[in-house]
Amino acid sequence: MTDAAPSGSGSEPRLARLPAPLKAAAILVYFGVAAAWLPSKVLQTTTMSEASSWVADTVGVVIWLVAVAVGFVGLRVAQRRGIV
Repeated sequence: MTDAAPSGSGSEPRLARLPAPLKAAAILVYFGVAAAWLPSKVLQTTTMSEASSWVADTVGVVIWLVAVAVGFVGLRVAQRRGIV
């Protein structure tokens, strides 16, 4: 039992028509940027380099957790809409 329209019906979302490797690449790029590059760049700022290690570590972990949570929720929504 699925709510998704059969393939080729014309009622599927535009993003659902993209090739699977392109969707996979987009997911990998998101997680690479949001969960690896962004926390690293934030921790390299002057403000974070001057903060205590406890504060810097906490900020880095919170940024990482938010990025991963947003990614997982986004994947779930995309799955329900038949995009991935």
